[in-house]
Amino acid sequence: MKALISVYDKNGLEQLCETLESINCQIYSTGGTLSFIENCGFKVSSIFEITGHEEILDGRVKTLHPNIHAGILADPENPNHLSDIKKLNIDLFDIVVNNLYPFEKVSTSTDSTYSEIIENIDIGGPSMLRAAAKNYKRMIVIYDPKDYHMISAKLKAKSVDLETRKELATKIFKFTSDYDSKIFNFLSKNENKSLSISEKLELSLTKVQDLRYGENPHQKGAVYSNKKNGVANLRLLHGKEMSYLNYLDADAAFYAANSFSKKCVSIVKHTNSCGLSSHINQLD
Repeated sequence: MKALISVYDKNGLEQLCETLESINCQIYSTGGTLSFIENCGFKVSSIFEITGHEEILDGRVKTLHPNIHAGILADPENPNHLSDIKKLNIDLFDIVVNNLYPFEKVSTSTDSTYSEIIENIDIGGPSMLRAAAKNYKRMIVIYDPKDYHMISAKLKAKSVDLETRKELATKIFKFTSDYDSKIFNFLSKNENKSLSISEKLELSLTKVQDLRYGENPHQKGAVYSNKKNGVANLRLLHGKEMSYLNYLDADAAFYAANSFSKKCVSIVKHTNSCGLSSHINQLD
């Protein structure tokens, strides 16, 4: 087996490499990831051995090479692919592990320059992830360190089935879609404000938690957030976990209380304020 690893977030990578070494999987890597793996004491090869080229343009071009992407995208059951593989002597990868430059973190930091933000638009990473996800029938593709433990257990047990590969691939397309949306939103904010309103509005929210139930007890529910605003980001001080209707009422109370300049308390039932007090000092 051959694995291609190029990650920004190196959490859990040492443990994953232990697994790959234990199953005699050959590891290829790039730049800082290559150094990290070497420093952990694992045998690792540079992708230079496959591409014949060092990374260029200050690291902008590392893995964007036919030998890399052919090794990911090739389908050995396709006669034309098989012919090209043999003719060009291309080695096939079995595993791709990649996570991307932290565009959202950098783009929302007040300390970041515009050039730094643009430089954190990852190109090679999404290309590898999407290529491996497209070829999920043969490839294992991972971006989330939280999946390392699960895939390690399955690799050791030789039980990585098609359903697992498909689930991982599905996560990739959702992840890269969200990543591109964040780039689009950033660039759109910096466009001329006289441009027409977008024909399509897309929201990217992260699940905070599952709820006790949905709008009705027999329904499932979950709360999602942009991790910035609203009651979903408040801390529960007392009582049982919130339900859908609890959040709905809390949201109504939150906005009612914040509609007044003075300190305000809002008591809500079925999204209607049935008690409200606004005063400089609520203890008076």
